[in-house]
Amino acid sequence: VDHTAQILRRWFLGSADTTNVDTQGRLALPARLREHARIEPAGGVVAVGIGSRLEIWSAAMWEDYEATVNGQMIEEFARSLGL
Repeated sequence: VDHTAQILRRWFLGSADTTNVDTQGRLALPARLREHARIEPAGGVVAVGIGSRLEIWSAAMWEDYEATVNGQMIEEFARSLGL
């Protein structure tokens, strides 16, 4: 495994957390992760499946992110990865 990639994985995934699903199918997010994602009690959330992982975003932050990504950018990234 590439050393740089391993450092990045630890940095980003090291802040990951595990949680349980309650009997009604809800996930309890730790306060530090809700704060990091800027998820407010009355705000919406977006769940994004990334392979075997699940990202949970505040709806507002997801909209901001989507506004920065476009087809040309995705094509360039894919080309640079040989896809």
